[in-house]
Amino acid sequence: MKPMENAAQTHDGPDPINHGRAQPPFGYWEWDCNTGDVTWSDGLFRVLGLEPGSVAASYDLFLGMVHPEDRARSAAAGQVLADRSQYIDSEFRIVQPQGTVRWVASKGEVFQDPAGKASWAAGMLIDITNIREAQSELSAREERYRALALASSIGEWRATSQGDAIEAQSWANYTGRPVNDCTGRGWLAAIHPKDVDAVGATWDEAVRIGSYFEMSFRLQHRSGQYRWVLCKAVPIKPQDGPVREWVGTAEDIHAKREMEELLRIHEERLRLARFEGPMATWDFNLETGQITRSDNAQEILGVGSETVEEFQSSIHPDDRAKIEALVRATRHSGRAFSSQYRRIGKDGSVIWLRSRVRVVPAAYGGADHVIGITFNMKLQKEAEFEIQETKRTLWELDARHRALMKAAGDFVWTVSPDGRVSDVPEWRALTGQGIDQVQGWGWLNALHPADRERIRETVQRIMDTRLGSSYEYRVRDRTGEYHWFRSSISPVLNEEGVKRHRDLRDKATSSFTTAQA
Repeated sequence: MKPMENAAQTHDGPDPINHGRAQPPFGYWEWDCNTGDVTWSDGLFRVLGLEPGSVAASYDLFLGMVHPEDRARSAAAGQVLADRSQYIDSEFRIVQPQGTVRWVASKGEVFQDPAGKASWAAGMLIDITNIREAQSELSAREERYRALALASSIGEWRATSQGDAIEAQSWANYTGRPVNDCTGRGWLAAIHPKDVDAVGATWDEAVRIGSYFEMSFRLQHRSGQYRWVLCKAVPIKPQDGPVREWVGTAEDIHAKREMEELLRIHEERLRLARFEGPMATWDFNLETGQITRSDNAQEILGVGSETVEEFQSSIHPDDRAKIEALVRATRHSGRAFSSQYRRIGKDGSVIWLRSRVRVVPAAYGGADHVIGITFNMKLQKEAEFEIQETKRTLWELDARHRALMKAAGDFVWTVSPDGRVSDVPEWRALTGQGIDQVQGWGWLNALHPADRERIRETVQRIMDTRLGSSYEYRVRDRTGEYHWFRSSISPVLNEEGVKRHRDLRDKATSSFTTAQA
C-alpha cells in the first residue's frame, strides 16, 4: 500500500485543503477491491491530522482513527459498501494523533467490472467540524434568547374563578386601552382577529376543567403593531377544593420569534451545505465514445449522459488542453488522475468541477472503460460562505440584543448553578467594583446592608427550585448613592433538565431614583 502521489503532479494547483479558507478541508480516497490497496490524497492525510506520506494508507489505520463511539457504525458501513456495491454517505468523528476530535463526512461508491464484480471504490472525506460547531452555537444562542424572553414579563393579571379578568393594569398599559375595557372578557378584544377565537376557546376550556393555561398569540400593542406574546395562568385553589381565582403573566416574545425564524433559516442553509449528494459517477466506453452518468448527474452537474465530443466541447477553453492531456496519460499508464476544471453549461454559466478518473482494463477481450467520480465544487465553496453568513447573523442578533438592553436601561449577566457570578462589566461600571470584587458572591457587597442576606437567600432559593422569579433591592453606585433595582432571573437547562446557568436582567426603577440608606 502506498499514499497517493503529490496532488501537484496529478492536477493543477495546490491540494484542496491548502488554498485559503474558501472551502472546508477534504481529501480523496481509493480502494482496490481486488488487492485491498488503499490510496489517499495529500488532503485526506491532512484531514486525519497526518503529514502526507508519513504512513502507509490502509483501511485498518483509518478505522483505528475513528472515534470509539462511532467505530462500530463506520465499520458496518464499510462492510455494506464492499458487499453490496452501494453508495455510502455518513458522518462521524475521528481522533487525530494529537488527540484533536474532528467531525467528518464520508462519501463513496463501489464500481463494478464488466463481470459485475466489485473492483474499485472511490470517494472523499470532508472535514465538517466548522458546520457542526456552528450548529452547536446556534443551539446555545437559541437557549439564551429563550431565557431572556422569559425574563421580560409584560406583567401579572388576575381573574375570577369563572375566568373574568379583575386585575388587568399591565394588560391595559401594554395595549393602551382603558383598564376597565380589559376586565371581564374585554382583554380578548386586543388579540389579533385570526387568533382571538382559538385563545378564547382554549381559555374557556382551561377554566372549565381548572387546568394550567399557556398559549402564544398576537396582541395589539399600544403602538398599533401586533406582537407575539406568551400568556400563562394557573388556578389558585385549596387542596381538593374549587378554584378560588386565577393568576397569570404575559410576556412579549416578539423579538424571540423573529430570532427563531432567522436561526431556522440559517440552520436550513447549513443543512444544504452538508454536501448532500455532491458526487456523480460515470463510465466512458472507449470503443463507443459514449459517457454514461449516474441518475443524479443532471441535478449535480447540470448534464446527463453524452458523447465524448459533447463533453470536450463543454470544457472551458482554458482547461480543454489540460483535460485532454490527462485523459491520454491515463489511457497510456492506466493510473488514476484527479483534476479541477470548468464546464460551460448550455445557458452559458460556468461551474467548477473536480473529477477523479481511472481506467478499468477490458474483461474477456472487450473494450477498456474509463470510470470516475465528479464533484460540483460550488457546494464546497458555498459551505464556508454559509458558516460565515451564520456567524454574521449571530453577531447581528447579539448587537440587536445589546442595543435593546441599552435602550431599556437593562443589562444581562450570568450566574452559575451555585449562584456565583464570573463578571459583569456593566455592574462594575455602575458600582465601581473591580472584577475580583464582583466574582463569586462578591457582587452582594454593592447591595444595601439591609438587603444582602435577603437577596442571597432569594437567589439561592431560585437556584434550588429552578423557578424564575423577580425581586427588588438597593445598589450603591460608585458615588455612594443607593438606587432601587428590579431583577428577573430565568433558568437555562440542558436537554436533561440540569441547571447550566442563570440569566439575570437588571433594571433600575424610577430612573435611578435615589433611595434612603
